[in-house]
Amino acid sequence: MQINKIHSKGSYILLCELLRDVRLRIGSLGIHDLKKGNYIYIGSALGPGGLCSRICRHLKKNKRVWWHIDYLTTRPECVIRLVIIIPSKNRLECVISKKLYEAGFRAPIHKFGSMDCDCFSHLFLMESIERLKDLLSGLNLDYFIVTRRELMKICFK
Repeated sequence: MQINKIHSKGSYILLCELLRDVRLRIGSLGIHDLKKGNYIYIGSALGPGGLCSRICRHLKKNKRVWWHIDYLTTRPECVIRLVIIIPSKNRLECVISKKLYEAGFRAPIHKFGSMDCDCFSHLFLMESIERLKDLLSGLNLDYFIVTRRELMKICFK
């Protein structure tokens, strides 16, 4: 069963819905306004705990703000709707982010989640799930989708 692979290492794409416009103060990136809508964030989890640990942390509202994405996921207006899991021993977040940027996906905040790499951003406006799936298929990446309901069962037993 694919869902068992959430306990492996790899990369992931969070699909987050902002229920209202928000103004974020993001560490050294400063203040940014994000419009209501759907966003995708690309990350990797190759350390101890792997994908399950990282994704379950993203679902928590009450946590220490550590990564750029935490400034968004701690907000009550932000709901993680689903996660695309890409099991791999390789860090693929930059490969995916660069492909999204090249394909014209709009990145609302320069260097969001990408301070330690040369990507423009790891946060993008979500145009359509089908376009995202096509892009991932074009990269020949094996992936599967985990819904919010499934994630809640896994993370908050």
